[in-house]
Amino acid sequence: MKFLCIPKKEERKIWDKEYDDVFLKRFCEYLVVHFNAEYKGDSWGLWGAQEVTRYDFSIPDKSITVMTETYMGVTLCGEKSLVDQITEKASTDGIFRQGACAS
Repeated sequence: MKFLCIPKKEERKIWDKEYDDVFLKRFCEYLVVHFNAEYKGDSWGLWGAQEVTRYDFSIPDKSITVMTETYMGVTLCGEKSLVDQITEKASTDGIFRQGACAS
């Protein structure tokens, strides 16, 4: 299934095993507002007993993917420097303290 494939060269940052739709919506909006991300689409599927949803964004000249997966939680996938930049800014801005992905 295409949406399960993450190139090995990409960084994967797993935030938390628990999440909710409110956090997910807020985080996707955060990418648009703070990183000028453009929403490219999403896909959903089942892989055995696991439900996987993938949200694709482009951030000027780069791509980033937000994935949710049963038992894995929320994962951010993309170029390491971009994943690190997003994670650091989101942590500083307190995005994780506002939802189910509190750190």
